[in-house]
Amino acid sequence: MTTVLFVCTANICRSPYAAHALRGLLADTPGFTVMSAGVRSEWLDIVGEAACPEMPAPDGLPVLQDHSATQLTVEMVREADIIITFEAAHRAAVVDLLPRAQVKAYTARQVQRLSQAVAAEHWPPAAPERSEDALRNLNSARSWAPFDEDADVSDPHGLGVEAHRECAREIDAIVESLAAVLRT
Repeated sequence: MTTVLFVCTANICRSPYAAHALRGLLADTPGFTVMSAGVRSEWLDIVGEAACPEMPAPDGLPVLQDHSATQLTVEMVREADIIITFEAAHRAAVVDLLPRAQVKAYTARQVQRLSQAVAAEHWPPAAPERSEDALRNLNSARSWAPFDEDADVSDPHGLGVEAHRECAREIDAIVESLAAVLRT
C-alpha cells in the first residue's frame, strides 16, 4: 500500500481538495491511501472543522462532505510514502517534524515538474511495475526539477469564490500529473 499525504496550512482548502481529487483519479487503481493534514490546524484551533465551502468539487466528484481538519503529526509523516506540500514553509515544517522525510517531501509544483519529467518518453528507461518504482523515479528526477521556494500554491482561504476556483484549477493540474505517474 502506498500512502500519499497532502499538507497545507489549516487542512480546510488545498490539501483536502487535492486528496479528494487524487482519490477520484486513482479510484480504479488499487494500492493507494490518500490523506491530508495541516501544519497549523491545532494552533488555529480548527481541528475538526469541515472543508472550506468555497472550494469547488473536482470534476466528476461530489463536493467533499465528510472532511474535518487534521493536525499534521510525526506518525503521519513517518507512514507516508510521498508528502506533497503547497508551500515551501509546509515542506520545512514536515522536515522539522521528521528530518529524514526530506527525501519524500516535495512542494506541489516540484512534484508536478518531476511527474512531467518522469512521464516523458525518455524517462525512465523502463516503465515502473509498482507505485514504489514510480516514487523512486520521482526522487531520481529531482535534479531535473530542483526545490523551488517561489513555487507556492497560494492559499485561497478568505479570498472569495474565484480565488478558490483558480486554486482548484492549479491543484487539478498538479494532481493529474502525479496520478499519471502513479497509475503506470
